[in-house]
Amino acid sequence: MNRQFQHSIDSNPALNWRVLGLLNLYRVLAPLVLLALYPLGSARGFAVDVPQLFFGSTLAYLCFGLGSIIVVRRRLASVYIQTILQATVDLTLLMLILHACGGIASGLGLLLLLPVGGLAFLLPPRSALFLAAIAAIAVLADTIWQQLSGHTDIVSYATAGLLGIVLFAIAAAASFVASRMRESEISPSYPNTSCSICVKACWWSTPGIRFASSTNRRRKFSATTTLYPERW
Repeated sequence: MNRQFQHSIDSNPALNWRVLGLLNLYRVLAPLVLLALYPLGSARGFAVDVPQLFFGSTLAYLCFGLGSIIVVRRRLASVYIQTILQATVDLTLLMLILHACGGIASGLGLLLLLPVGGLAFLLPPRSALFLAAIAAIAVLADTIWQQLSGHTDIVSYATAGLLGIVLFAIAAAASFVASRMRESEISPSYPNTSCSICVKACWWSTPGIRFASSTNRRRKFSATTTLYPERW
């Protein structure tokens, strides 16, 4: 997987750094929006079951986003290290925020879509699907915990399953688009078609050249026939 990832990031490094930068912008804006919606309560915003866990995870996610902006701009770590680190932190902190707000019923599971899709763009196809699988399993595990704790009902399993399908679809689509872009960049350039057609036409229209490509005897016979046709 490491070799595949290195091959994928070496094809277009500028685009990879730009994707990481956009993800860091999301990591700064998303916590700010959550903190702004918190005073509205469950009527206009969302309900928070564990406020301490919510504030701690949200502030940690905001600080991680600000720190990642500095790391990306100064290129303090490679794309490989940052992708693995960001995937780990994204899934951990976003799942903590989701759990603090009551699970999948809060609607905050949508926060996973952009990080999974953006990081899947940088990963090989298998790694991208593996990332989506981990996110889907984490959402399902939290839904089971919420249902056993009595905070949600069995209907939430359908929402969790639908979110898992969407995560797989986004990861597969992002990885497919990235692989096609890399293939188009490394595809060999073919010679001019018109020139190759002319060369082939000249080769088949000249008997001397055709016979000359076999043996020495045919090469002599063809040259003699072409240069002195009156002898034959």
